[in-house]
Amino acid sequence: MTSMSALVRDSGALLDPATVKPAATSDSNVLASFHFVAGRLLRAAVRHGRREPAAAAAEVFREAIETVPGDPSLHNGLGASLLALARFESHAAALRALDDAVQAFQIALQRADDQAAPRAVRLRYAINLANVQWMQGERTRDQALIKRAADSLRSVAIGLSPSSPYWAHVQDNLGNALAALGSTTEAIVAFDAALGGRQTASDRARSLNNLGTAHAERRRYDRACRCYREALPLLSRDQSPLLWGTIQNNLAAALLQAALFSKQPEREIGKLRASVAAFRSALEIRQRERTPFDWAITTVNMAAALLGLGTNLVASTVASRRQPGLGHVREAIGLFRQALDQLADADSEKTASNLLVALQVLARLSPDDATQEEIRQHHGDLLSFATRQGLSAIANEIRRIMPASTQAVRSLPAGLQWPAESYAQARKERGENIVQFLSRVWLPLIQAGAVDLRTLRARDPSAAKAVDNYQQRRDPATGLRCRLPAELDIPTKREVNDRLAAGIAHAGDRPARLDWALRSRARRHRMTV
Repeated sequence: MTSMSALVRDSGALLDPATVKPAATSDSNVLASFHFVAGRLLRAAVRHGRREPAAAAAEVFREAIETVPGDPSLHNGLGASLLALARFESHAAALRALDDAVQAFQIALQRADDQAAPRAVRLRYAINLANVQWMQGERTRDQALIKRAADSLRSVAIGLSPSSPYWAHVQDNLGNALAALGSTTEAIVAFDAALGGRQTASDRARSLNNLGTAHAERRRYDRACRCYREALPLLSRDQSPLLWGTIQNNLAAALLQAALFSKQPEREIGKLRASVAAFRSALEIRQRERTPFDWAITTVNMAAALLGLGTNLVASTVASRRQPGLGHVREAIGLFRQALDQLADADSEKTASNLLVALQVLARLSPDDATQEEIRQHHGDLLSFATRQGLSAIANEIRRIMPASTQAVRSLPAGLQWPAESYAQARKERGENIVQFLSRVWLPLIQAGAVDLRTLRARDPSAAKAVDNYQQRRDPATGLRCRLPAELDIPTKREVNDRLAAGIAHAGDRPARLDWALRSRARRHRMTV
């Protein structure tokens, strides 16, 4: 299962210096005071990852605009505050903040042009406007808006030299916009150019993060991880928490993708464990109360990593891994559900789809009555969410599978229960072969007709594998494939369905799940049922 991209970039706005020259009608001391107070609040919001100082900075700049009308630097400061505030808001509120930031930067640029402000001032506002446009376009999946931002940044970059204080900032955000457009090759060139400019340690960490993101989108996961690991030591977790959390999240996402594309199961499990650990570290910073959108993105990606890890552990022949594996799958389901309300529409639909997959995995790995009831409740909650959000495809899929999910799992006869011991454990501790193990542990269930091979695979993969291996061997006397003793004959799911269907006189009387299975087989083999 793949996850949605968690590769959220981080970018700040270019602020005017506190000593900026006011318009002729403004009081210089009042203007400088507003810049000093709001600037400190804004830097505190970015440095410590807090919503309150960002909101306070926006209010200070709004008050300043009323007090000192007509000064473009105040509108630029308001735009910068709103851009920072968007990081701490839910999806809908963040979009409103970005809309207001665009308007603030547009006003700042227009007034700077009207007042014939120095080129450096107009350049600063143009860069900020382009930056917020690509961020807005990325959130809303508006490619036209991202392209407009990329064109603006490209035009600005043409007029700069690598020695310019704006060079690295422009190249870094141009790379972001190009990556959002899917032009990752050009984006990598831009990020490399940014790294060649004048940068502070945190700016370099940001560019390395973005370069890693671009490599990850090209499936160069080892290179991406190297970039992220080079960036993290450049930062203090306490002084730059948001950026540190973003890079930690992206490292986890790259490890997750590397695991999904791995062809070596043991290495895959190791990468998934490392990915989950990195996501947990990121969530120490990207908290729901602090940055809800970032929290949701990290949460759904950690859910994907947990789902992959849990599935691998349950499929392992090591019995002690089964229960932890099921625990990871259940945790993934809970995380998918928690994040749904905080995501953009497109992301929430993907997450709802991933949640459906996770529920199917849980049903396959643990086919018992308690799990069936658990899954039914999840399906009901997800159906309500999909209906509210207008996710018709998800709602229709749930309605299609809910009748099957609400059917009772075959009950065990009185006095019987599912075995807790696995074949791998019995072989290690008792030295038993598969015939001895089935005779001692599973025989009552087999005789009661409560077991088919699919159930055995789900409940004890090591036993199912041993049955397959046993039946692949040949009897040295006859040359025929070995067969389990008649009393240990475990039917396939197909054989169970055939036996059930044979006992029903009219096809219209078949249960929905049995009818669906038979018709699916008929379509595959062009049969009539």
